Amino acid sequence: MKEFVPADLFSAIDMVVLERQTDGSFQLKGSALDWFVRFCPESANGEEKLDLGKHFAFLENFLIDAEDFWQTNSSGLLKSGLWIESDSSGNDCAFEATAVSLGEKKILLIKLCWMTYAEKQHIIQKGRELGLEYHRITRLEEALQRAQVDLKEQVRRRTAKLSKANELLRQEIDERKKAEKALRESTETLRAILAASPVGIGLIRGRTLDWANKALCDLLEQGEGSLSGKDAEACFPDHEKWRAAAHEIITGIERTGIGRVEADLATKNGRELCCFLQGSPLDSLDLSRGVIVTTLDITERKKAEEARILLEKQLNQAQKMEAMGRLAGGIAHDFNNILSAIIGYSELAMTHVTPDTRLERNLGQVLKASMRAKELVQQILTLTRQSEQQFEPLELGPIVKEALRFLRASLPTTIEIRQEISAGSHMVSSNATQIHQILMNLCTNAAHSMREKGGVIEVSLGDVDLAAEDVLRMPDLKPGPYVKLSVRDTGHGVDSSVIERIFDPYFTTKAPGEGTGLGLAVVQGIIKTQGGCVTVSSELGKGTVFHVFLPAITSPTKHEEQAVEPPGRGKERILFVDDEAILAELGKEALESLGYSVVAMTSSMEALAAFHDHPEKFDLVITDQTMPDMTGLVLAQKLLKIRPDIPIILCTGYSQQVTKEHTSETGIREFLMKPLILRDLARVVRRLLD
Repeated sequence: MKEFVPADLFSAIDMVVLERQTDGSFQLKGSALDWFVRFCPESANGEEKLDLGKHFAFLENFLIDAEDFWQTNSSGLLKSGLWIESDSSGNDCAFEATAVSLGEKKILLIKLCWMTYAEKQHIIQKGRELGLEYHRITRLEEALQRAQVDLKEQVRRRTAKLSKANELLRQEIDERKKAEKALRESTETLRAILAASPVGIGLIRGRTLDWANKALCDLLEQGEGSLSGKDAEACFPDHEKWRAAAHEIITGIERTGIGRVEADLATKNGRELCCFLQGSPLDSLDLSRGVIVTTLDITERKKAEEARILLEKQLNQAQKMEAMGRLAGGIAHDFNNILSAIIGYSELAMTHVTPDTRLERNLGQVLKASMRAKELVQQILTLTRQSEQQFEPLELGPIVKEALRFLRASLPTTIEIRQEISAGSHMVSSNATQIHQILMNLCTNAAHSMREKGGVIEVSLGDVDLAAEDVLRMPDLKPGPYVKLSVRDTGHGVDSSVIERIFDPYFTTKAPGEGTGLGLAVVQGIIKTQGGCVTVSSELGKGTVFHVFLPAITSPTKHEEQAVEPPGRGKERILFVDDEAILAELGKEALESLGYSVVAMTSSMEALAAFHDHPEKFDLVITDQTMPDMTGLVLAQKLLKIRPDIPIILCTGYSQQVTKEHTSETGIREFLMKPLILRDLARVVRRLLD
């Protein structure tokens, strides 16, 4: 920092200049004056970071105000006013501090002020007055605290007396209620039993409800006693349903002596109930004497039964997905090994062909097809939730808008796209590719249902807070905040029998060649992997709507982007283990082309023996996971026991049994999914060796 003014000028006016550092300390600018050295001895040694609050007690409060002054980049000056400090010898000195902002620099000026005797005495007297005032306030606070304690004690004693009085009153009330209850039971035993029944009971004579207990009144949301004497049909708002139920009861009584029926009835307030009614005559030979009708609300039981059926369907769906997962996992390893060989040898061949030739173009087509096959395997593993995904905080609004722009170009003009994105952050933990995939699959299906007559696709996005009752039909979700993405169309709709299987893998209603049946299954797999849920409802002739719920996040963690490292060459020694001979040979040839010395082996047992005999001969180990005799994970653990510092890369085409977290806990440095891209492998090898 350049000097603001000549240093001797600050010395002449007994002032020091300090600049605030980013860590909150101060650096002295210019020479340390004698009086400053007395208060801050380390300044004489050229110390660059000075803690002023340690030596000037008054400055601690002023520096808080100065910090606000500097942060707001205020112009002008901020002064502390005069204060007195005592040095190590007991000599009193008066100071005044000034905060100044000079662009990005935060400057503190401390000036030694010379006082007259009268000024000094005035400050001392003021300090004494403040001390006396502080003492007086302290005494008042102590008195208030004592008064508060006394008041609490008085309240406690009076509360105890009141509680005792209440207890005596409660006992008197209990005794009186017992006496009243005994009187009622002695005079109306039968009526009390009927009234206490949790089942609705009524006596019907002719068309009149002569008597109804409280349970029946409560069930129909009528006041207690208000039903007695009323026309039975008038007690039920839906007269047609009551007449049908009454007819069934009378018919049953005439046939078997007891009439039973399940009926949907409405209460006074319009609430729909599912009830079980049973009628028994007082006299089977003379129905005019009356019929006792019991009414039981089985609404919750019916809902529970529906929920059980729904859970059974969901269990069946989960079992189908589990079976699909076992199938996918079974083929993933072998298929990825095949792809590893195709991609690897194609990449090697590309390094030896002349650019811009037909052979190079043909090899490029092979690589493109292989990459599509790799993505297909990844899609199947995503469907069965066995593929590890890297998620990051995403704001869905811009991604949805971008996907709809791409979609618009591929749809006919007869189909209109409407979007409604509500205000809010709509933050989720996901990745943009999968969100695109969800939206494109749902919108493509919607467009397919409207391709003949055209229509409207409505895409809406908003934040919702699901309560416990909201997630009853979505057992995969827990109550809490979610981002809701909805896709609605005005197509021909979907039959209920189709909806039950709509997410099944390979199930499709499209003509051959128009679809694989994987689209919606993949959508469901992606959403479940992210902890979400997708629902569908449809009405024939009116359209279909899909609702996607993804867990919302409120505090996204920013990930630092890592620069892509170019593949490097080297001369280190590598042990490459894979039970597939073609892949072992491929790894050896590829790495040797980069200058490495490679020992390729197809037996994990032989690889362990070779490493055990000469652990110092290898600088890095690359091993497959799924191998006979010993898996790659077990091999890695044994190698690390022999030599804990050996870098190990574990490769697999099927990640259900091992994950990055699991491998890192065992000491494995890197975990790669097959099929391997040789450039990526070379880059990882170089990074670990470096």
